[in-house]
Amino acid sequence: HTVDKMAKSLGIIQPFRWNLIKKTSRDNARTPMQWNGEKNAGFTDGEPWLKLHPNYKEVNVQTDSADPDGVMAFLRTLTSYKKSSDILKDGSFRELYAGKWVYAFERELDGRRLISVCNFSKKDRPLPKGIAGARVLSNYGAAEKLRPYEFLLLEPQEDEK
Repeated sequence: HTVDKMAKSLGIIQPFRWNLIKKTSRDNARTPMQWNGEKNAGFTDGEPWLKLHPNYKEVNVQTDSADPDGVMAFLRTLTSYKKSSDILKDGSFRELYAGKWVYAFERELDGRRLISVCNFSKKDRPLPKGIAGARVLSNYGAAEKLRPYEFLLLEPQEDEK
């Protein structure tokens, strides 16, 4: 491990080197790709370097691919919508709200607008003040609040300009 070798060459003793590795290594935030619910999540026939996340039998590519309400299905819908939307492809960009957990921006083209709102937290969050419109796309159903990790695409109505 490069960090360990460097720390050792600087004379840092082993327990402190290990703490340094734990704090600076990306391995603490990673797990093997969860392809399916089989042994080692379908990642390898060998023994993975990193531990598997305990949810690999329920949360994996194979399970999500078969779910019509899954992440992959939503990303396909979103990609298809973007390809068909001149506003999203060519519209001007304007940031509307940048909070700690919620971010919103607008794309505008020829007087037509779309507003994207993202909740980057694991808790429900209110829509930022002044942001409204008809729901075009969301990874959740209709609601008056932003749910955890929700993406929401809105089309403002004429009276909301």
